[in-house]
Amino acid sequence: MLAAPGAISDLEYDFQWVCKVLDDDLIPQNGDRFDFGLGVMSEEGPMHGKALGITGTGVIAAVAVAKESDLWKKGKLTTEDGRMHLQDGVFITSNDISEAMKAIGAMRAGHFTLLEHAGIKFGDLKTMYMCGASGTYVDAVKGRDVGLLPPTCDNIFQYGNTSLALSTDLLMNPELLDELQETANSIRANHIMFAGDKIFEQIYVQELAYCEEGMSMTKYNENNVAAGLQALPKPTGRPKVTRVSMRDIADLGERGLYILHEIGTNLVGKMEGCTGCKKCEHECPENALTVSKDRTITVKTKNCLGTACYRCQYVCPEKVMQFDSLRLS
Repeated sequence: MLAAPGAISDLEYDFQWVCKVLDDDLIPQNGDRFDFGLGVMSEEGPMHGKALGITGTGVIAAVAVAKESDLWKKGKLTTEDGRMHLQDGVFITSNDISEAMKAIGAMRAGHFTLLEHAGIKFGDLKTMYMCGASGTYVDAVKGRDVGLLPPTCDNIFQYGNTSLALSTDLLMNPELLDELQETANSIRANHIMFAGDKIFEQIYVQELAYCEEGMSMTKYNENNVAAGLQALPKPTGRPKVTRVSMRDIADLGERGLYILHEIGTNLVGKMEGCTGCKKCEHECPENALTVSKDRTITVKTKNCLGTACYRCQYVCPEKVMQFDSLRLS
């Protein structure tokens, strides 16, 4: 789910792993405490009973925990039922971990490719900047350990929602736009299309073998070195992390931040041939979709991921669910 109250955004180690759940102010607070090796909750936390789902940053944390706790072997979770059970019924499957590792692998192949094209060694890259959700909620140390950041960076700055901050600065000082344009005009770079880049292809094939087939990092490096690329170093030490923002949206003005829970509109429709099985309803990751007794489908737009998801459409056994045919009520 997106970052919202009730989202598990991180897992923090304090003798055991503690779920970090966003409160109504979007600040991570302590949830329940777990021993993932045994698959048991050992202690309820202040946010017990309030978790609704998990954010992408929480999934990154789960990947880090699975690897650090030796729960991930040959592309599978080694827990009894192949799941990492978090609090309040939220869980991570082997497929979730695998899909996350593919995405992280694409990120690592991306910065690996940029370094190769620029002629820069990993050892020369010491500082990284993170913005957006990753610059707010991602544990930067876990991010580096799983490959979201280059392993050699020992100084990490997390700046949060820089686009919102820049928009605020421009509204308060419109003349800043001229300075920003001058900066943009001064930047020169080569454009690299990863989709057709041979270096990216070589590295990402190794990433897929690593996360799907359980190939060792030793073999990963041997294959890349044989292709004329540098080896990927192991993360060492603990990087210095500077967090500038504690949440995605900072307090602006005297009244601060207030979250509106009931916003948006509804998309409604009936599908000819629908049997009312409700598989689309159960598949929706944001609980945005419902199917009534008369087989009317209703989607709350404030929760729906829209065209970036389409899981409701793909899961329909009758192949009659057409998301784009829904209309505003």
